[in-house]
Amino acid sequence: MPTERRGNLGLFDPSFGDYAGRRLNTSTMKTLFGLWPNLSRAYEIARFGGYSLSLAFDKEAYPQAREDYEEIKNFFVGVEYKRYGDLFLTIHQPDYLGSATAVDHDYVNARLQKSRGNVEPKGYTSKTSYDAFMGNVIKRFPLGVTQQELVHNLAHNIAWMDGDSQIGVEHLAEAIHYRIADEDCTPLERDYIEFGGILIPSRLPEQAVVQDAIEYLQTHTKAF
Repeated sequence: MPTERRGNLGLFDPSFGDYAGRRLNTSTMKTLFGLWPNLSRAYEIARFGGYSLSLAFDKEAYPQAREDYEEIKNFFVGVEYKRYGDLFLTIHQPDYLGSATAVDHDYVNARLQKSRGNVEPKGYTSKTSYDAFMGNVIKRFPLGVTQQELVHNLAHNIAWMDGDSQIGVEHLAEAIHYRIADEDCTPLERDYIEFGGILIPSRLPEQAVVQDAIEYLQTHTKAF
């Protein structure tokens, strides 16, 4: 069973605006599954299908996201986190005090084990509706052949994990949801390049981006 790590999730400056005085009781917190329901669902899909996760956040609405992200990676184990992963997901500031859940790793592992025993789906509930939906998506979003193949694969595995005998439009819709990144949000995983002997994060793996470089240098002036 994956080891659960207790850390300082959500422990931020008590003088910070609307978050003043709010604390996560890490001494009693045993699971993080209730804090980000959309992440919990994506995490199960990623583990079931062997996909990687790419998480993003809104800098203004969720200022402590980078701190929480470290706790997320330590808790939601067994998947790879990438800047350009298979499943894109935006996480939002959770209700730290009101998101209690009985779901833990034992429960999720048991559910995944049961899902792997499901009969693999064959065919579609309506191939005409499926193709029409996918066609409309391709017209709206620039999905290449590889991207489309990944969407179909995701839809297939979502149906399989859920125990459905055929792939439906609802499975396709969820798969597409995971492949459309929110351009207004900031990726949590950073890529780094070496510049003058210093590792600088960049938005693109191949080159340094000025804004990222300035951000990094402003917080690492001691490196000089």
